[in-house]
Amino acid sequence: IEASQSGVIIVDATLEDYPIIYVNPRFEEMTGYEGCEIMGRNPRFLHSDDVGQPDLEKVRLAMNQAKPCTVLLRNYKKDGTLFWNELTISPILDNEGTITHFVGTTNDVSERIQSNENLNKSNNILKAISEIQSVFISESVPKDLFEHLLNRMLSLTKSQFGFIGEMVEGKNGSEQLVIRSISDEKQIHQAELVCHHSAFHNNACSMLTGLCQKVIHTGKPSIENRFRMDASRQELPQNHPTINTFAGLPLMSGDKLIGVAGVANRRGGYDQQILDYLAPFLSTCASIIEAQRQNLWRQKAEDKLLEQAALLDITEEAIIVCDEDDAVLYWNNGAMKMYGWQKDEILGQNACKFLNATDENAIA
Repeated sequence: IEASQSGVIIVDATLEDYPIIYVNPRFEEMTGYEGCEIMGRNPRFLHSDDVGQPDLEKVRLAMNQAKPCTVLLRNYKKDGTLFWNELTISPILDNEGTITHFVGTTNDVSERIQSNENLNKSNNILKAISEIQSVFISESVPKDLFEHLLNRMLSLTKSQFGFIGEMVEGKNGSEQLVIRSISDEKQIHQAELVCHHSAFHNNACSMLTGLCQKVIHTGKPSIENRFRMDASRQELPQNHPTINTFAGLPLMSGDKLIGVAGVANRRGGYDQQILDYLAPFLSTCASIIEAQRQNLWRQKAEDKLLEQAALLDITEEAIIVCDEDDAVLYWNNGAMKMYGWQKDEILGQNACKFLNATDENAIA
């Protein structure tokens, strides 16, 4: 037992509150406590204030029924450091079948738990990225797309509240952040959260303004874990949720700021670890927003061309539009009448193969 690679702890089951009567050197090394510091104490001190763990009830039930059990507990070292303890408890009985002691074998499995958590986080990020890419492909309404982006961001960060906005050119030519989706939109109007380079809309708070301004100006995240704002202090729009912690997140496409997201009220606040975790997702969000912009621009351009085409179809003159390789892009009704080729027959074809050299002036 003294040389065991696992921690060993023995409690006396014949005394009140099961006091510790032995720990081996590995247990002392694992917990940071010397044996003399903990002799006579119940092992529950290792849980600190973290007493809501489901496996603790399993331990109590097994000890009451004199049965062995193996559980996974969050325990705390002498310096307060959390470690994951894989604890196996076995009852010791005397010749008459009476429980005299319980022996606990402890193993610090923190590295294994951390590896599993990292793997789960990676899987969650990959799943989120795949989902928002699928939404982008299938969703034609920009507002719904932004709602999906925000919801996934809140889920990944375990945040209570958030918003996501896009940088757009304002009327005066300067860029401004327009909020596209926000939590609890029934209570908070989108129009109340429009952030310019200089300031938020008048109804927004100055502290939140400063954090978003910092993101816009630097292109870097901005975190604040030590403030409290509520609507009663007129720092936020009416009925706005109280904000205790906040992270402003830039959505960058290369060196270009595409948008800004804000998440708030994550238990324990925000830190560099959560920023690193979110980085692939935020990059994908920026790419999707940029692609959505291009789609909207392309759709507007196509709509404008269709409008122009409708006007050109009114004229009886032959009008043909080709690209740099002479492939026919547009063929109006006048061209159909003059040359006899229908649109579906010639669009995309090389105009020179269909038209005589003398007709080259008809090609624009």
